[in-house]
Amino acid sequence: MEFVAPTVNAAAPSTSATRYRGLFSHGAGWGTSEPSVRQPIAGTGTMTLEDAVPTLSGTPGAGKSYALTLMENGGATAVTTTISDSETTDTFAGLPFTLTEGAEYSWRCVPSGTPTSRDIRIAIKLKSTNAIGSVMAGDTAAYAGAGSVTYIAPMGLSAHGAAAADGYALCPGDGAASRLFVEVGTAPGGTDTVTVALYVNGSATGLSVTITGTATTGSDTATSPINLAPGDLVCFRVTTSATAAGARLKLGWMWTPDADGEYPWMLRTTGVSTAVAEFAQVAGSTAATTTPAVQSSLATTLTRVYADLVAAPGVGKSYVIAADIAGSGSGTATVTVADAATTASVTGLSTSVASGHTIYARLTPSGTPTDPSVARIGFMSYIAPAGAVVTNWRLPLLGVG
Repeated sequence: MEFVAPTVNAAAPSTSATRYRGLFSHGAGWGTSEPSVRQPIAGTGTMTLEDAVPTLSGTPGAGKSYALTLMENGGATAVTTTISDSETTDTFAGLPFTLTEGAEYSWRCVPSGTPTSRDIRIAIKLKSTNAIGSVMAGDTAAYAGAGSVTYIAPMGLSAHGAAAADGYALCPGDGAASRLFVEVGTAPGGTDTVTVALYVNGSATGLSVTITGTATTGSDTATSPINLAPGDLVCFRVTTSATAAGARLKLGWMWTPDADGEYPWMLRTTGVSTAVAEFAQVAGSTAATTTPAVQSSLATTLTRVYADLVAAPGVGKSYVIAADIAGSGSGTATVTVADAATTASVTGLSTSVASGHTIYARLTPSGTPTDPSVARIGFMSYIAPAGAVVTNWRLPLLGVG
């Protein structure tokens, strides 16, 4: 199975010092500490990073450059490229690259010659020989400590809080979750514990990891896969014992789709305007902004969109939610949540995203709708399995409401 994860968020690194980003991060900017941004991966069989495409928002400038390298457990790999002078992209050497379950990965960026400050996006395509499993990854800047419960989103840099609604993302397709790997930035200490459990539609599932004492990592590869359905609200619940300190938490888990080739992009966005169109990433957890939160992608197809608002728009009012591809402006892969509804979906799509295309979510209000507080959006991306013949059989099978 091959799948595409949209880029790390379009943020500018330092022009004078080395910076790092997680392999899947969809949130805040490049960080100074590599260990704090690494993301663990989960999966079975042979997993490879098949392709990676870096894109700068402009050129570094004559005699200047940005060098990008994939890091594994803190060490540099042979996956590297340098974008220099008048270039805005380049090809990574060292691909395909075999990934190891439980290992942690990040991107390193080293500027040379004080290049012009540019946003940097890296879209990736991964492959599993099992043809069923793909990796999801998330992290949070800090979870609450000392006898608390915190909920974090399952994908990207996570907003988090004391209620499940603070972490929920929306699942856009049928599949299952399994093989959870967790790392905490600070060990619980003594006999204290940090427990991370998959939380679906208001209930904790059996997919769970407990980290105790001086340990900082843990995994659950034994629990049977947890079935997920379109429209399910999904997050992770973090429970700490009485004196455990709060710390950064990173996790990786495996998504197994019912239909080979599907991979969910899950977005949770806050601060949605009731008056003007706003934008957010297509994956991750961020606040909506009036400036497009551009990501980029490798070639894939969007087949469905699901949307969930915390509050209904109201009679005669609506939100139109769409994926804007390559700055299309009007949006494609579109769904409308209107009147008394809080959810909507559209299936049976075949919206192409070309390699290197920019992509972002657009939320357009009509009639001054009620402030939804939070919008959760799920896009399903799809790459036809090798040797597959794509026909309209996908439409009735995947037309789940």
